[in-house]
Amino acid sequence: MTTDSADRRRWIALGLLATAQFVVVLDASIVNVALPSIGKSLHFSQDSLSWVVNAYVLTFGGFLLLGGRLAVSRCKERQHSEPQNNAPQPCGDSPRTGERLPGCIARMGAVHAGKLRIA
Repeated sequence: MTTDSADRRRWIALGLLATAQFVVVLDASIVNVALPSIGKSLHFSQDSLSWVVNAYVLTFGGFLLLGGRLAVSRCKERQHSEPQNNAPQPCGDSPRTGERLPGCIARMGAVHAGKLRIA
C-alpha cells in the first residue's frame, strides 16, 4: 500500500466521522427546535417536555448500544471464520499490526458506511 492511498483512506475516514458527528448534532438540534410545536400539539406542559428529550436520548443511546453489540458479534464471527495464517486478520489480534477489537469495529464501520475495501 502506497503512502498516497493510506493518506487518502485516512482523509475518507475523517470525513465519514465528521459527517456522522454533524448528523448527530443536527438531529439533536431538530428535536430541541421542535419542542414548542410538540408541546402544543400534544398538550404537554413545560415540565413534561423534558420527558420528550429524555425519551429521545434513551432511544438514541439504546440504538448505539445495539449497533456496538452487533459490531462486536460480527467481528467475533469473522475472526473465527478466517484462516489462521500470517495475513492481517479483519478482527481480533492481527499478527502484523497487533490490532485489537476496537480497531476492528472502527474498521468495519468505515467499510460498511463508506463501502470501502480495506485490506
